[in-house]
Amino acid sequence: SSLNAQVNQSAARVLFAAHNFYHPEEGSYVEFYLSFDAMSLEYKKTENYYQARLEVLYVIKKHEKVIKYQKFEVLSPRMMHESNRQDFADMQTMTVKPGEYTLEVSIWDANKEDVKPVTASQPLTVRFEQDEMAISEFMFERDVIATAQEGPFVKNGISMTPWLVSTIPAYMGDIYLYAEVY
Repeated sequence: SSLNAQVNQSAARVLFAAHNFYHPEEGSYVEFYLSFDAMSLEYKKTENYYQARLEVLYVIKKHEKVIKYQKFEVLSPRMMHESNRQDFADMQTMTVKPGEYTLEVSIWDANKEDVKPVTASQPLTVRFEQDEMAISEFMFERDVIATAQEGPFVKNGISMTPWLVSTIPAYMGDIYLYAEVY
């Protein structure tokens, strides 16, 4: 879902998704994905490169009581020229007990002054119980590449680039789906 809920042209344009997974030792957890439209962000020159800087806050509530929160900074890839902007993504995880929650997301473009954050609120259902057979939600992936590297978008030796929109353009020759069975 898109988080650009404001009609403000100067606000950051961001796509967001949350997916449930299960880890046998840590229990149920949620992966939060953000995809940033680089053209909607302010880039500042630091040393000899340009970079966008965003602040993100996730708040998980149950009946208005804060259960968990996570605040962090996202930096765009460094660029020698501001005109070389490319969209980029972020992924964070939070362990959350099964249940019904409300997720609030706030995103600030830290390089812009006097711009209100992009905010959104949506239901969050965490489903996985221990010792029950289950399947995670299906995720669309833009590409899937075998790798020996580690990183936030790597699972079981496979690097995956999430596709966060619900439509598949005609130019995409392949469609990749990812899910886990527990």
